[in-house]
Amino acid sequence: MFCQNRGFTLVEMLATILIIALVLPTTMRCIALVTRMASQSNRWIVATTLAETKISELIASDEWKGGGLNRGDFGNDYTDYVWRLDVKNWEISPMSTLSVSVYWDAGEYDENKCVTLTTLVYDKEE
Repeated sequence: MFCQNRGFTLVEMLATILIIALVLPTTMRCIALVTRMASQSNRWIVATTLAETKISELIASDEWKGGGLNRGDFGNDYTDYVWRLDVKNWEISPMSTLSVSVYWDAGEYDENKCVTLTTLVYDKEE
């Protein structure tokens, strides 16, 4: 009877290490990309929700009519987000377009880091 050793040869081990060395960096780059995309998607969702809330708040309180309050932040809960209001007259006299833009990353006004929602509002006082 002779003893049969079971195991890996040096060539098999070197081939395995080579394959791992080739595949691992690509896999890590893919994981980093997916993580970055998930973070960006979360920013878009939060900014859209904040813009919807702010536009509803401005319409309900008629604060959009004064023209004085046209930018601000969201307090301590969302410190990385700021908003900006833009009101323009529409073609039909008592109507105006109300646009609320929400920017993220501590208020740097970068159009790539922005969500803008626009709606028509009726000014009953005109």
